[in-house]
Amino acid sequence: MTRPVDWRDWLTDNRTILGALTVGLAFFIGGTFVSTPGCLTFAIIAVVAVVVSHLRETRAGETTSPVKQESWKKQLIRGLLLFVSLVGGVFLVFVWRFVPALQGVPNILLVAVDTIGHTAFVLLCILWIRWPKHGHVMMLILGMIVVLMAVAGGGLSTTVTAQTGLGLIVCVGFVFAAHVISGNHDSTESAFQPLSSGGTSDTYRNPKRMSAGLFRFFALFAMLVAASATTHATIAVLPEVQAGVMAQLNERLEANTTRGWGGGDRYVNGSRIGNVRESILNDPANVALRGFAETEPGYLRGNVYDSYSDGRWRTSRKWIFQSPPDSGVRRVAEARFLRSTGPATVPLREMADHQRRRYSMRFGSVEEEVDDSIQLLNWNGVEGADPGGGDFVGTIEIQGDPAKGRKVFLPATTRWVELAGEGVGVSPHGLLSYGVEVRHPWVVAVQDLPPAETLFQLERDSMTRVETAIEREAARLTRELVRGASTDAEKAERIAEHFQSNYQYSLKPVTVPEGLDPLIHFLRSRHPAHCELFASATALMLRTEGIPSRYVTGYIMDELNDAGDAYLARNRDAHAWVEYFDRESSRWLPVESTPGRSYFTLRRKEQALLAAGGDGGADAAEDVSTSFFSPLLQWWASVRTTDTLVTLFRWAQVPLLIFLVAVLWRRNRGNEIDERSVRLAAERRRMDRRIRRLGWVRSPSETLHRFATRLEVETTDSPAREELLRAADWYRDHAVACYRGEHEAVKLSPPVAANVPT
Repeated sequence: MTRPVDWRDWLTDNRTILGALTVGLAFFIGGTFVSTPGCLTFAIIAVVAVVVSHLRETRAGETTSPVKQESWKKQLIRGLLLFVSLVGGVFLVFVWRFVPALQGVPNILLVAVDTIGHTAFVLLCILWIRWPKHGHVMMLILGMIVVLMAVAGGGLSTTVTAQTGLGLIVCVGFVFAAHVISGNHDSTESAFQPLSSGGTSDTYRNPKRMSAGLFRFFALFAMLVAASATTHATIAVLPEVQAGVMAQLNERLEANTTRGWGGGDRYVNGSRIGNVRESILNDPANVALRGFAETEPGYLRGNVYDSYSDGRWRTSRKWIFQSPPDSGVRRVAEARFLRSTGPATVPLREMADHQRRRYSMRFGSVEEEVDDSIQLLNWNGVEGADPGGGDFVGTIEIQGDPAKGRKVFLPATTRWVELAGEGVGVSPHGLLSYGVEVRHPWVVAVQDLPPAETLFQLERDSMTRVETAIEREAARLTRELVRGASTDAEKAERIAEHFQSNYQYSLKPVTVPEGLDPLIHFLRSRHPAHCELFASATALMLRTEGIPSRYVTGYIMDELNDAGDAYLARNRDAHAWVEYFDRESSRWLPVESTPGRSYFTLRRKEQALLAAGGDGGADAAEDVSTSFFSPLLQWWASVRTTDTLVTLFRWAQVPLLIFLVAVLWRRNRGNEIDERSVRLAAERRRMDRRIRRLGWVRSPSETLHRFATRLEVETTDSPAREELLRAADWYRDHAVACYRGEHEAVKLSPPVAANVPT
């Protein structure tokens, strides 16, 4: 017989939990690989199939006869259909994601991650359609694969709060899914039944079930508090750890990437000689960065390397800390933590719905909040009139492409940067290595000169090191070029002039003899070359003169778009150049030795400074939004943040604690009722077990009165007719005791015949 569908059946059904988790996975992996419509389509198909199955099952009513074993033919057919569905799902993902990704020059690692993640998600949906009520244990494994592939594909905020929040959500989702999938499937009860006096199952008002629910709630609350505490405790350490891991991972991934497959749609890297050339030739017109400024932004740094060997540049420079000061305890780190100096004040071109903060790049200066318990040994600033780098020039708003990577490109003369992110880490070479939310633009303040610094002796030694074979080849030429030069700047200028006047630029490939370093071959043959060879040779030639140097790659942004409102940096604008440490000024200064190129950065424009509300000075022009309403607008923008994880961490803990205390207090007031409910539930379970032995099972959504009526109507031909009629009377009396508040359960003799085993 049919019965009306209660909305509470859907809220308490395990299918709802699995459906919510499936849709959440669809949004996560779809947002990572820009495939949300397709992923949601699979999720909706699965949800619709499960809902239709549930409606058919509910309207048809639960069978009251013992469960019949399916024949081997039906089992074989079901198995074949499942196998065909799984194979079809894999083939569909292959056509949908893998084949289109191979067009052009793809990144094989990214294609593999994309395909594996989508395949796992589609198979998860198929398994759920096959086992809609409780799912399948393989869904747990597939769900974790989806999360891992999405994270590997960059589908995660780089903020510490968001990362910790994602970990918390994944743990909670896995616990819920495991409870549903790996729970006791022999029971007809739902995993999460409501505590309602008007319910329809024997689990309503069950104090054990109530206690379990409260303990689950308390456990989730404890996880939330622990995650928040962990976030605040590790925010100063995590950037250092993850920066080191990411540096090693990037180097290994690039080392495993062969020509024609590497860096298909990623930012320029350039650690291996030839990487920049590949970036230029791979879809040259593709836009990598957009910038908004009054004049051309110029050279933007994205990678800095300080160690060369065997045709590859690497980064070995690290921060050296001593804690506490004047002690012998030292540690090194890939990145150091930057403290925010306040909220962002420069408005973006488009209305921002995210919170932004300002971070100073003047290390060791008065603008940076310094921890007195930690001494930074290898960047202490320089005594002098202007260690910061001169006057303020202007600002640049830079928009990246998150699909290309997580790099943050900055001018070498950056004074401060306003961005979305927490736990921002900076490398010793002045790169923001971690913690920036690259989905949103960042604003850079440019000054006249790069900041001055003190170069640690060990770092000076490492950045003047040259391999013996290259030194023999480069030193002889360098001595001839710099003869008579007295300053580092003059030596650098002569080397750059030598390459610009006597060499030709070309992107054509050159065959290097086996076993010979490409730089040695370049210096000997003087063949036409691209920027990587000019920059690398310049850096190592400077080192032969004892001048510390480093190899830099990034983009040159000087093209104005058709609308005339934005500057563009395309793949063809990828470039490599050199920075050397000038002993006179104690600053890293640029050297451009590629023929046809001249280094430049954001130029001063008096009209822009006047429009900003100042007379050209640094203090007047630096904050372009300092009106009376600016603090209020900034606060309002921060309140309207879309970062739900941050909101959860910051605001949900206290209300959850209050709610938990209120629930526990109210529960303690009803101990007497709970004790009576325990006795009633125990009697009901004993009766259900006895009736089940006669072949009759009460469905989880069937009331006691409805079950009693069914026993009377549908048992006319049963040999245990008399016992079942007595059981029907017992269920009605028991319902009265449960739902009308009687203090004693109805006592009846067992309605089962003596010959039935108990």
